This record gives sequence, structure tokens and C-alpha cells, in this order.
Amino acid sequence: MKHRVHLTPLIQALLFAGFFISVDAVAAPPRYTFDFNTQCEAAYQYMLSMRYEEARTILSQQKIEAPQNLIITYIDDYADFLRCAFNEDRKEFNRLYPNKDKRLTALSKGDTKSPYYLYTQAQVSLHWAIVNLKFENYTSAFIDIHRAYNYLTENQTLYPDFKANLIGLGFMHALIGTVPDSYKWAVRLIGFNGSVNQGKNEMLEAIEYSKGKHFIFQNEAKYMYLLLQLIVLNDKQGAYQTVSQEDFPTHYGNALSCFIKAYIALKNYKNDEAIKFFSYNIYNNKTEVLYNYYLLGMCQLNKLNTDAYYNLKYFSENFQGVNYLKDARNRMAWCALLNGRMQEYFILLEKVTEGGNTLSDSDKAAQNAAKQKSVPDIELLKARLLMDGGYFNQALSVIDKININSLNKPELLTEYQYRKGRIYHLKGDISDAINYYTSCIESGRTVPVYFAANAAMELGNIYAANQNYELAKKYYKMSLAMPDSDFKNSIDVRSKAGLQRIEASK
Repeated sequence: MKHRVHLTPLIQALLFAGFFISVDAVAAPPRYTFDFNTQCEAAYQYMLSMRYEEARTILSQQKIEAPQNLIITYIDDYADFLRCAFNEDRKEFNRLYPNKDKRLTALSKGDTKSPYYLYTQAQVSLHWAIVNLKFENYTSAFIDIHRAYNYLTENQTLYPDFKANLIGLGFMHALIGTVPDSYKWAVRLIGFNGSVNQGKNEMLEAIEYSKGKHFIFQNEAKYMYLLLQLIVLNDKQGAYQTVSQEDFPTHYGNALSCFIKAYIALKNYKNDEAIKFFSYNIYNNKTEVLYNYYLLGMCQLNKLNTDAYYNLKYFSENFQGVNYLKDARNRMAWCALLNGRMQEYFILLEKVTEGGNTLSDSDKAAQNAAKQKSVPDIELLKARLLMDGGYFNQALSVIDKININSLNKPELLTEYQYRKGRIYHLKGDISDAINYYTSCIESGRTVPVYFAANAAMELGNIYAANQNYELAKKYYKMSLAMPDSDFKNSIDVRSKAGLQRIEASK
């Protein structure tokens, strides 16, 4: 728990990934081969699209025709990895985890002179490191990550023209570059080094190489660079441009690409587009990933469509993991509140405390709301949801009708000022945004809610974008000094990242 704030971006970024790294070469006769033939490539692409049955059909035939081909073993691991990473089902994890050592043992019998020898073993190690991070098995996870980094570095030295190395190695170099200065000694101690620019350039080199060439890992490279934009660079608009390019993997028949497109649309306040993709994933791609239901419900609620209740309920009742369950149930309660059913609201709010965890800020906020039996102001809630969906004019229309004199609690006044400032900010009305953010800080500096801290952080972003670095630093530091509250951890991470960007720009 104690280093969770700094590990979160690493965990989030690795969740969608898992496509890289290597292992110590032990001299062994090439009894087995690494043949990425056309059938294995097709199976790999199906697996990466989460079309598991089609992939397994091909692999089953390949096991008969070429039992010595270890690429089959490597591709097999993707199904277990993706299922465990997205489903978060501990029983499923316990059942599938023994496959890791079996596969590593098999891969270690391959041709040591092949670039796939180190690469595939490291990939499997990293897959399970990611899954162990999801289940908070940190010791096992970081042992594998450490090995993977070292082995991929070795593979790059041995096979510098094997461009697949650059995808994972670049991503890890970029992540290492985001580690706060106070933790640099730790990454150096275990032999990690790198920078954001180094990692970015390595990944772009792999993507550039794929243009006009047959590169098996082309889609993988694009997925990973997308994560770099979204998680490390915090470039949501850049990520949206990436998924909007014609050569980005299609969402037709590709549940992973469809999920990513939907998620990034949501993060860019393109709610209707997100609904289209999440719906397509559920009803056309027939995805088993239950997060689609949770996020579709969230998007529906952003339109004030309380039918969102049914998708949130389906997720709540069927998801076997622990993350976002509390938030989903809290949003179910919001549906009742928006429909004027106060008794049902409190009944649903009580269920928030049943199951799930509070690792995410949204789950933590839901848990606190349930314990305090708090009731949000309905009009402010509507404004928030509409804003989250990108319906800025509608959100502003709702909030403009609120009688400010009716906001008789400091928390409500602070929220009103923050919401209005944030709506103006997202609309591009920077002057009005600054005024409301400033008022929010003045009224909410000592109030134990996150609005003033976030307002200060956003002011830091505004001034940093205008290269007024002294004011930017002032507001980032002000945000960090605010009282603890829901979402404060993630706000602190962004404020610290802002300060680091300022220092790097000097």
C-alpha cells in the first residue's frame, strides 16, 4: 500500500499491454524451434483481438502438425494473461497460474540462437508480472519485471535489428523516466535506467519500421505507443488522434481495439462515440470483458439516461474481480436519485460497502459516500455527469439555473465553483475558468473535499501551458498542500508530474 501512488501509472499502463521482454540464455541444443509461420501469425492476431476460440482452433492443428514449434506455447500464454488481467477472477488466476512455469520450462528448450528464445520467455514472465500486480502479489510481480527488463536489454544487444525489442524496452524506459526523484535510487539499484524521450523514440522507431513492411508486431507497437501517450505523457488528445488513424487496428472483430477506442473516446469527452464502441463490443464482438458493461453504464449515465442502471447492475452481479464494484453500485444509486426514488437510493447506497476494494479513487469516494450516507445535490450531480460526457453547453445550462444562495454548505459552494470552472476550462473559456478556479480555492482551501485541490492543479496546468512557470509551480505546490480527500492521490500524482515537466523544460 505505501508506494501505491507511484506504482499506479505503471499498473494502469501495463494492464493493456504485456507484449515484450526476455530471459537468460542457457546453452541448449535446438531440439525445438521458433517458427512464426503464417498459421501462428493468424493465431497470434486472433489472440490479440481476444478471439480465443479461433486462435485455439489454429493452435490445436499446429500442435499436431508442428509439435516442436515453441511459438505455439508463446501464443497460448496470451489467452491466460488477457483473461486474468481483465476478468480479475482469483479462482481463475489460481487455476491458470501454474501454466507460467510449464511454459517457461518449455520455452527454455528452444534454439538459443534465435531472437525469440529470450523474447518469448521474457514475454511470459511479464504477462504474469502484470497479472500479479493486479492481484497485489508484488514480490512475484517485480521479480519477473526485473528479469524481463534485463533479458530484453540483453536481447537488444544480441539482436539490435529485431525491432520487437524496442516496443517493450521503449515503454519500460519511458516508465522509468517518470519515477519521482526520491525513488530514482531504487530503480538504479536494480539496474533500471531510461527516460521518457528515450522510450518514446524507441517505440516510434518500431512503428516507423512497420510502415511498408510485414511486421508481425505492428498492432502491438501501436497499442503500446498509445499507452505511452495516455498513461505516461498524459496526452489524451494525442491518444485520440492515434486511434482515429486509418491504419489503427479496426474495432470490427477486435474486442481489444474496440475497448481501447471506446475508453479513449470517453477520456476525450466524446461520450456518444464511446457508447457506440462499448455497445459494439458487447453486442457484435460478443466480448467477455465485463468492464464494457460498467463503462457503457457510465456513459449512459453521463447522458442522464438512468437505463444505465441495468448495465451497471450486470457488471456488479457478474464481475469476479474487486475494482470499480463500489463505483458501479454508487452509480446505480445515482440512477435512483435522478428518478426521485430516495428510499431506493439509500438501499442501493448500502450495497456499496459489500465487496470490492478502495484502491481506485472512484471506489474510495463511493465507499465514503456510503458510510456517510451522503446525498449529492441533484443539479450539481447532473452538471457533473453532463460535463463528464462532454455535453458542456447542457452542463452549463444546468449549473446556471442553480440558486447559489441555496448552497448552504461549504462543500456545495466549493463544488459549484469548481464545476463551473471546469466546464469553462473544457469549453476553452480560460479567463472564466481561472476566475471560478480561484474562487473555488478561496472558499474550499480547508474543506475536506477534492475540488479546491483539483482547481489548483488545473490552474497549474493552465499557467504551465502558457509558460508562466512560476505561477504554475505555485499552484501545483498549493494543490499538494491541500487536505487529504477523495481523489487526492491522483491529483497529487498529476501535480508532481507537472512540477517535473517544469524542471525538465529548464
